[in-house]
Amino acid sequence: MKQIIALLIALLSCIYGYACGVCGSSGGNQFLGLLPQSRQNFVGIQYQHRGFLSEHPGHGEHGSSTFSNEKYNSVQAWGRYYINSRMQVFAFVPYISNIKSENAGRSVVSGLGDIMIMGNANLIIPSQTADWKHQLHAGVGVKMPTGAYDSKAISQEEGLPNMQPGTRSWDFSVNANYTLRKERMGLNVEGAYTITTANDHDYRYGNKLSAGLLAFHQLKQKALTLLPQAGVKADVAGADYDRYTYKWRNDMTGGQQLYAVAGIQAYYNKIGLQASYHHPIYQHFANGLVNVKYKIETGIFFLF
Repeated sequence: MKQIIALLIALLSCIYGYACGVCGSSGGNQFLGLLPQSRQNFVGIQYQHRGFLSEHPGHGEHGSSTFSNEKYNSVQAWGRYYINSRMQVFAFVPYISNIKSENAGRSVVSGLGDIMIMGNANLIIPSQTADWKHQLHAGVGVKMPTGAYDSKAISQEEGLPNMQPGTRSWDFSVNANYTLRKERMGLNVEGAYTITTANDHDYRYGNKLSAGLLAFHQLKQKALTLLPQAGVKADVAGADYDRYTYKWRNDMTGGQQLYAVAGIQAYYNKIGLQASYHHPIYQHFANGLVNVKYKIETGIFFLF
């Protein structure tokens, strides 16, 4: 009898996921990009804004679709500390505010996000005398279930898992970041993969893969350095599971996105600024029912 009840609960959860689970994606991999001043420690603040348009299919043969606009906002404190010349530790502490507007209704979900710690090793340290300078960082990270997660609102269909600031799951990541430079020109290549686990409500977010290629050019005038950059970035997310124990996959989640990226970094003495704009050039997310409109990232950091 208990197994039958559990199966019915899982089935209902799956139906709910198909009917109402379409929404912009939750937080993805922690992407480092072109790192500021590779030999120094820093602390900083980053802001990220993503805009989505989601279609919610109607019920039954004659049901009409509704549409919602979602705005995902994240303000994140982050920093890097060198333990020694080859080992560095990153920390990320985000605060999330997500807004969903549908018909005449508007909902806001805000709170502390999931804190992440990442340890990286400098596998290749660039020679200061070589014409071609290579630098390679690689490491692992852990994301802790510190973020706000309103399970009651989700169970009452008043909220969605992907709108929550946190995931309530322990997730693990691997990453590599390679930079090639000659004189004032260079390339940066990065990849990151996150392995998720089911949270204490048996919901599991999909694994995520991110990869990017950036070309940059250094412009220097006395104490001011500018690094304009352009390239592409790809995100691939696996589908979520509404009830991971029973492998009830939510096919209204997961997909692929490819962005064209343009940005700039500026350094003046010990202060740095960064900004970038991501424009989607290909996407297929949640069976085409979720479309990202744009993504903007800005930040300030202080070197020490």
